[in-house]
Amino acid sequence: PALLLITIPLLADSHVRSVRLSDVEGGVLVNRNIGEGFQNAFVNLPITEGVQLRTQSDGRAEVEFENGITLRLAPFTEIRFDQLFLSDSGKRDSSMTVVTGILYVNCSAAKEDDFTLNFGHQMVKLNAPAHFRLGMDSKEAALSVFSGQVQIQNPSGETLVRKNQTGDFDLTKQDHYQLVKSIEPNVFDDWDKSQLKYHDRYLANASYRNSSPYAYGISDLNYYGSYLNVPGYGMVWQPHLAGADWNPFVCGRWVLYPVVGNVWVSCYPWGWMPFYYGSWNYEAAFGWFWNPQGTWQSWNY
Repeated sequence: PALLLITIPLLADSHVRSVRLSDVEGGVLVNRNIGEGFQNAFVNLPITEGVQLRTQSDGRAEVEFENGITLRLAPFTEIRFDQLFLSDSGKRDSSMTVVTGILYVNCSAAKEDDFTLNFGHQMVKLNAPAHFRLGMDSKEAALSVFSGQVQIQNPSGETLVRKNQTGDFDLTKQDHYQLVKSIEPNVFDDWDKSQLKYHDRYLANASYRNSSPYAYGISDLNYYGSYLNVPGYGMVWQPHLAGADWNPFVCGRWVLYPVVGNVWVSCYPWGWMPFYYGSWNYEAAFGWFWNPQGTWQSWNY
């Protein structure tokens, strides 16, 4: 009986799942669902179920998911993370609602997971690679597909928006839309493309790929540091210019989250994976380094 009591919680579905606020520029606010309203956001904040993210007039933000999906919020954009769910089988279920603004979505692969984006009366379910832009306000929305295709469910059925097409939706009428065979350029398209190229380049050109099943954070590790072989540890990672007097905990803060408690949030731009997976070690001949080996079973709070 005691063994059963121990194993039942381990087999239960979990809503304690985090994705990464991977980039913050200008004014970005976050409501962490702890009763304190919107506060200033900063890079590497864990995004958990119930969190709201809002960019101001000069703000831009990027959110990375474990499976390679990336969201980019242009100024005056608000999104709510309704569900971040992990089943006992390891399947991830993510559901977000776009309240207003301009959102870029890049999905490299999500066949094994469920990813839903809601806007107005419409719902996007991603299960194949796609790259698109969604712009909306209280009256209308436009979804433009740069690559792949996007299936949209609405009260009257389904709409397929293909590459180089735009779906225009009248949000004051539940089932009114039209397809346009073109994409209107937006001033933030170049920013989205630049971010996309950065991630693609430093994922593809990695000199060493560790065994992580997660996609988020790897491009930053490859840009800001390098892997080396340390006797007794194997392949480990270290940031560039890490001197003998440097240690990984000189920059960051504790942040309170429901259920989890206080979580250490690093202010280094690469400071996601090395603080939630694996462990930091110190050797006099090498200084501090991060050892990722054999640590991918769960998120280390």
